[in-house]
Amino acid sequence: MFKKLLKHELLQSWKIYVPIIVLYACVSIAMVLTANYFTEKWHLSTNTSFMETANNISVINLFLSVAVRTAVYILIAVGFYKTTIGKMGYITHTLPATVNEILTVKVAVYSFYLLLLTIVRKIGTWISFSAMGDITYNYRTTLVSELKDVAVCIFVVLSIYAALSIGFSFERFKMGIAAGVYLLIHFAGEYGSEIVRFVLWNVMGDKLLGNQVMSVFSMVMTFLCIPLWFFITKYFLEKRLNLE
Repeated sequence: MFKKLLKHELLQSWKIYVPIIVLYACVSIAMVLTANYFTEKWHLSTNTSFMETANNISVINLFLSVAVRTAVYILIAVGFYKTTIGKMGYITHTLPATVNEILTVKVAVYSFYLLLLTIVRKIGTWISFSAMGDITYNYRTTLVSELKDVAVCIFVVLSIYAALSIGFSFERFKMGIAAGVYLLIHFAGEYGSEIVRFVLWNVMGDKLLGNQVMSVFSMVMTFLCIPLWFFITKYFLEKRLNLE
């Protein structure tokens, strides 16, 4: 049943997500190449207008990346609501599959789409570094962070699912509570990381070493939170639907 669920989820979702990712990849890479072109022109002529144009294109590309990722987050949340906890969610749960199977398939599929977005962003960064003649450094950095990228994608999907599952377990203000839980998860993570970073800087007296330790700590916390959000989502789904 797991394979059938996975096949069905991919067939239903790729028509939405793949065109978005492909279009974003084409536009983003084109903008990176254009920014590199103007940067090279600036080096050759020292005309500041070329550098300003390159900077403006890079800023627009950054906003595009944020906008596309936000749109994908919203699509993931809407899809989960419609197929799992919304009024039509009972159709999903009439399938001969457990909550574990349904949830695992959804997390795997939508984490994969987020990972594709991350890969597109890294390709753009690699192209920028290549233009500056620093291919080795960028490749090494990407290789080290691959595992964390996968974990972060899974974490993001599960945090969306957990927030919606908790929010819709209440009788009133469901969407507001879900949004509040999601923001709490991410603000707690951001501020908690900054507090730990500040403590490490002061204890170690070395910002570079503190940042390295912080990177490891952040990865460990991400891996710990993945099963936590999974079981929270599973618990509230089973409680809401009384499936098992």
